[in-house]
Amino acid sequence: IANFDFQNPTLNANTIFYDPYFQATGGGASVALPASKVFLLAVQNLSTGAALTVTVTPFGGAASPIILGPGGVYIYFDPTETGQGISAVTLTGSGTAFVMAGA
Repeated sequence: IANFDFQNPTLNANTIFYDPYFQATGGGASVALPASKVFLLAVQNLSTGAALTVTVTPFGGAASPIILGPGGVYIYFDPTETGQGISAVTLTGSGTAFVMAGA
């Protein structure tokens, strides 16, 4: 068993997007981010039998996909908002996902 001490960071988000049942599509569904650059992104694949591709675009960077299996979780969190941030997110699959983003 391993523990990671996050030391209780706080993101003072002014805007947030939250959808507990975001519908991913086979052609890709864009997530409506609450700002042009977000510093919090949490995605959980709620499917019980299908993979979910999470494609994130870092602010000023190139899109990069990662595949989550059923129940898989992707988290990006920069509480000081001094990193690159994320400017776009697309979910591709055939199921639902929990999505939260903040800036």
